[in-house]
Amino acid sequence: MIKNLKINHIEILINLVDQDISNYKSVLERTKKQTWQDKIDVRLEIRKELYNQLIMSWYMTGFRDELSGSSSVMPDDKILEKAYSIGAGDAIIGDDVSSVDQKTEDEIIRQIISNE
Repeated sequence: MIKNLKINHIEILINLVDQDISNYKSVLERTKKQTWQDKIDVRLEIRKELYNQLIMSWYMTGFRDELSGSSSVMPDDKILEKAYSIGAGDAIIGDDVSSVDQKTEDEIIRQIISNE
């Protein structure tokens, strides 16, 4: 997957994938062919990866903002807002709790999407 994209670029890609999924679902309804379902499944996986990248981008934005004392415009999405807040919180406690600095991306994403 492409890394280090800007948040707005990731959002654009997610919208394009969503349009693709919608188009394929329309064709699937008409044709009932498995190949269209397979294409939808691939796009859903791509969308998931893009959304996870977006979550991590907002997490890192919150982390950096906390360290620099600045703030960004909050996203209009509860999960992304949570990612920003957790990132900011991890920046504060990471110096005192080494396990916070050692979390993997998967652990961070699971923490953010759990108990939305």
